[in-house]
Formats: sequence, C-alpha cells, structure tokens
Amino acid sequence: EKYMHYVEENFDNPKEIWENYFDQQMDEYQRILVELVVYTSRAIPEAALKRAFNRISSYADKRNKQSFSQAIRFEKLVEVLVGSVLTKRLSFWSEVQYSTFNPSINDYILEQNRNSPDHILQIVIALKQTDSLYLLSSMVNERKVDLECFQLVILSLVECKSEFVKSFLVELAALIIDHEIYNSKTENFID
Repeated sequence: EKYMHYVEENFDNPKEIWENYFDQQMDEYQRILVELVVYTSRAIPEAALKRAFNRISSYADKRNKQSFSQAIRFEKLVEVLVGSVLTKRLSFWSEVQYSTFNPSINDYILEQNRNSPDHILQIVIALKQTDSLYLLSSMVNERKVDLECFQLVILSLVECKSEFVKSFLVELAALIIDHEIYNSKTENFID
C-alpha cells in the first residue's frame, strides 16, 4: 500500500520511481533486456527479443571480458524481470510476447538515453525493427529524445552497410526527409 501511494505521488516523475531500481538493483544485462523491450514500442515476440539480446549482449560480453551461455542467461534474466518490470503474455497466435510492466518504465529509459546516440544505435541495430526508428521519431516530436541524438543515429545508419539497413531504405529516407536531416551523406543516400 505504501509503495502504490509512492508510485501514485511520483507518477509524473519516472526517475523518482525507477532510478534506484535500474541503477542499484539491476545489472547491465537486465537493463539491456528491458531497453530492447522499450525500444520496440509494443509487445515483442520472445524469439525476436532473444535474437536482439544475443546480438547486443555479445558486445557487452567482449567489453566485460565475459562469456555466458546466451540461452541460459536469457532465461534467467527473464525469470527475474517478469513481474517486476516486464510482463509476459501469450498472444492470440500462441506466441510468447514481452512488454514493459508500466509506461513509466518506458519514460524513464527514454529519458536516460535521450543523449546517447551510440547506445541507441546499438539497440536499433540489435532489434532490426523499423518500429524502433518510428518510436525515436515520435519521441523527437514529443521532445523526449533530442533531435541531435536522433540525427546522429540516422546518420550512423546511413553509413552502415548492413543487410538490416538495406531492408528498410524507404523508411529511413522518409525519416531523413521528415526531420530535415540534410548533409552530403543523406543527400547521396536519398538519391
């Protein structure tokens, strides 16, 4: 009851609610998993989340000089996170999907990353979903992500030669035009 009262009082300040939990009680891999769910902007199928997590956590493993079984780690992380910050449900098509427990988690994560283009780029590339770019675009319009940060993410994607980027060239070009991200690289990209 005290906790719910605290949450209600701080509803407009997600940092007050989630900062201690994310900074003190979660490890890097737990935060990564939650961030992947946040940047999908909707429920994400378990298989897609696993693939994205494996892609992005391999970077963290190299940086931290660690090696874990991806499948075991994913299962253990989900076990801890479901019920506290993530929800797990079965879709109409009997597909396991994950979403955040509360919209204030999304607000907190987006605010924490609003000036971190390199980190956002890693998440976008790991997810391999255009939804994450549309989410960022809408967050720019709502002033929850800095335009400069968004532009750096888009410019980095333009320079990226991955198959993922090639798969959504039209969407990327539309975002460049919508947000007026013009320079020699984007002009060549659009041409």
